[in-house]
Amino acid sequence: MELMQTALLAALDRVADEAWAGRAVLSYRLSQETSTMDAHNLHFCESTMGSVIEVLHRRLDLPDDPRTRLAGDMLVAAWRVAVGEWSAEADGPPSVPALAARFRDTVAALPGSLTLTAAPRQEERGSGHELQ
Repeated sequence: MELMQTALLAALDRVADEAWAGRAVLSYRLSQETSTMDAHNLHFCESTMGSVIEVLHRRLDLPDDPRTRLAGDMLVAAWRVAVGEWSAEADGPPSVPALAARFRDTVAALPGSLTLTAAPRQEERGSGHELQ
């Protein structure tokens, strides 16, 4: 997962500039309003991750189990969360370093997300929200 994170950040560093950041924010916001565009983005992520997994299996001695794919999918999920939060915060010109930092923070939150627990909230009686 660290290798994939490093590769993604290196690619971001090579191709992204402030003009790219502006287009990325607009594209993300449009995809949130257009279900077919969001579906296309998900399909692109799926296709790209499949290619990444193939390359990793060719170049590295990885076990033949679901962990590699799960790690990749978690990284894609972290990317999507980071872009969503970054684009929501972009009131002024969006910043590529801010996206990279947001992505690093989101990836760092992944281990804790696997052990996240929560208890049901206690609703007030008569609030109309009781479970039936």
